[in-house]
Amino acid sequence: MNGEDKDLHKKVERKQALKKLNLPEGSFCLGYLGTVWNCYDLNGMLQAMEVCRKTIKNLYLIMIGDGPDLAYLKDKARKMNMDSHIIFLGYVQPDLLFEVLGAVDIGLMNMTYKGLEFGGPVTSRFATYANFNMPVISNDLYMDSYPEELCKGLSLVPPEDSKALADMIMRLYNHPDERKEKAKILYEFVQKYLTWNVVSRNILDIMMNDRIAAAESYVHSGNSEKDGDHIKKTDIQA
Repeated sequence: MNGEDKDLHKKVERKQALKKLNLPEGSFCLGYLGTVWNCYDLNGMLQAMEVCRKTIKNLYLIMIGDGPDLAYLKDKARKMNMDSHIIFLGYVQPDLLFEVLGAVDIGLMNMTYKGLEFGGPVTSRFATYANFNMPVISNDLYMDSYPEELCKGLSLVPPEDSKALADMIMRLYNHPDERKEKAKILYEFVQKYLTWNVVSRNILDIMMNDRIAAAESYVHSGNSEKDGDHIKKTDIQA
């Protein structure tokens, strides 16, 4: 999971972000950020949108990213008569994400079974979603190895289940307080564990512990005095 630079995320006022995307003020927006390929449940997202649009007339999906399945997704959306409700932005520079993510109400991180086996249910884009104070829908498979705090903050559905995804979108749409609470939990999790300062410090700690362990193993093996080579405590801690 990538670290996050919180200084980049100057979330633009919602009204301004919607205007930039030429979307009406009353829009309710789903957001997708990442590579457009078959590790993500793209079909399920479109099918869930089709169901939800019966109730949420101004429902839009903002697609941020490029990839091998982008042309397929555009064609699929056109055939489902939903192309006017999907905003394809392509790749957006990280320092410009704040201009559009301010319009997103829910981040989507739904994988296929293939994607879950490949990289698990929490992608490297999770921290970006969370840093913009939005709830995130992910999958419930393989979540037992993740922190309880993170599991509590994510809205989880079974993989490749468009009905469950649609139900979750509708739930979050109808419960704005739950959206805010979920977003708050995820934001605090990222600030606590996933800013670049924290990630860098953890990496340095791991490197230092590995170095100390290797040096201590060398000492215990009896090799430290071979050929007059002595390891000092200060060498281990350097």
